[in-house]
Amino acid sequence: VNNETIEAVIDHDKQLITFNAGSYDKTALSPAITVSEYATITPQSDTVQNFDNTIVYTVTAENGRVVEYKVIANAPKVNGLSTIVGTFTMNPTLLYVRADIYVVGDFLDPDRPNAELYLSDGTNNFPLTILRSENYSTNEYITTYNLYSKIPDNVPTSSNYKIIYKVDNFITELENYVDIVAENAPKPISLNQESYNWNDILIITGENLPDMISIPSNGSNFIIANSNNYDLSVNSERTELTLTLDYYYLFPSYFGNDPQEKIITLLGPGRRAGETITTIFN
Repeated sequence: VNNETIEAVIDHDKQLITFNAGSYDKTALSPAITVSEYATITPQSDTVQNFDNTIVYTVTAENGRVVEYKVIANAPKVNGLSTIVGTFTMNPTLLYVRADIYVVGDFLDPDRPNAELYLSDGTNNFPLTILRSENYSTNEYITTYNLYSKIPDNVPTSSNYKIIYKVDNFITELENYVDIVAENAPKPISLNQESYNWNDILIITGENLPDMISIPSNGSNFIIANSNNYDLSVNSERTELTLTLDYYYLFPSYFGNDPQEKIITLLGPGRRAGETITTIFN
């Protein structure tokens, strides 16, 4: 491919062979294939194939056993799941319903015909609406996608969800599990101001408000809870969260920058990521 030799990866358990060719022409490649001495393969080695399509190779062993291998170029692969405040637990990832997420992986093109992204507990599937996507090339043969979505309101509480991307009959899933809680999930409704300056009082009104939030600033995410540094408090009804914004690093003006939109994330126990609310910091 592009005058370079690429070695495919053979998964004997799944009877699947994959290789990455990026955006290069895959319509007339002649793969070199080696099988054991007394086995045969059809189509034979060096036969020109159009790898824009899935190609099936049939291997017949010396004892007559026949196995079919599917060969897929640029096979999608889900590599990770994160939130606006990062991934704090690798397995499982802790989320509430309505949490903002982004799924990272190779060749997760949301615009491919029949492409789907969904949560699955092994029995039920819950579609994830792709709100926006970004892609970039990590090298000339791999395109990585970030797919931004939100955990739907109707997803029941469970600790064994998988993130799955499916296109045609090919499925790839996140290796780690996703733990989602629906009951008493935090729900921000409104803010007391449209924008904030240093020393203003931030008040979030909502339901089931937690004792921790995250506010991004200057490339970092500040995890804020009641402490010697912050006076965050929540009323007994969990309907009002109050914080004095007396920390300079939260404000773009401290770094000589213009006002910026901030995504405030509500965080539960274990830094379980919940719903977000957006405002302007000056």
